[in-house]
Amino acid sequence: MFTGIIETQGVLKRLESEGNNITFWFESNITNELNIDQSLSHNGICLTVVGIIENEYAVTAIDETLKKTNLGTLKVGENVNLERNVIQSFYQLKKAIKEVVIFSWVMVFKCENF
Repeated sequence: MFTGIIETQGVLKRLESEGNNITFWFESNITNELNIDQSLSHNGICLTVVGIIENEYAVTAIDETLKKTNLGTLKVGENVNLERNVIQSFYQLKKAIKEVVIFSWVMVFKCENF
């Protein structure tokens, strides 16, 4: 499930044709937070992460998806809007809150023992 709120953008780095399917390799500032099999919306189209190498990740669009969307018209260097699914966004928020709580506790502890 997605909210429709764009989180960031990705840049198409390369394309790989596999029969009637296309694997797209994108670079994004959230690549290091992605996991294989994670759903990610690309211009509103839900695709599954199938590979991650350094700062790039891959998603594959099957023939039917390419016929019903504009993904097949993307060119290397073009940007796409990215959005993580709601569950993944929740876990990212939970992780950030936990880090803030731990940091706050450490600061209080240090101040009390000054």
